[in-house]
Amino acid sequence: MDSYKKDFEERNRKLKEFQDLFENIFIYMKKQEDLFPKTPYNLSASHILILTYLNKVGNCTVSDITNYLGISSGGGTVLTNNLLKHNLINHYRSNKDKRVVLLSLTSQGEEIVEQIIKQRSTTFVGMLENLDETEIEQILDVFRKLNHNF
Repeated sequence: MDSYKKDFEERNRKLKEFQDLFENIFIYMKKQEDLFPKTPYNLSASHILILTYLNKVGNCTVSDITNYLGISSGGGTVLTNNLLKHNLINHYRSNKDKRVVLLSLTSQGEEIVEQIIKQRSTTFVGMLENLDETEIEQILDVFRKLNHNF
């Protein structure tokens, strides 16, 4: 077997192992309800992703959300209407262009996001507590590279 084929097979084996490990960690966290915790509003994972996205960007349009989540405009409308109904987000006309409707978090929405972030932080700290600083830095470097691809 030539060296190229051997290297290719070894890389594929490692990528498969990474995929398996990543899925195991994701499933564990999902079972623990750490990534998408239960809320008083019975929010889905997509609702939580919208809230955390709004927390990151401040305000945006429904179109921005649908692009971020990779869903249809109808799906984005249904999800945001549910968040509006629970008073977790605001919607208002842009000062620059009155045709544009922007969304932002309400104080209740900010509280929910804060709870989610605290819960996730606790989980991540627990997952990483047995790693030394070099290993944590290596993980960060890998995730920065992966994130750069998106």
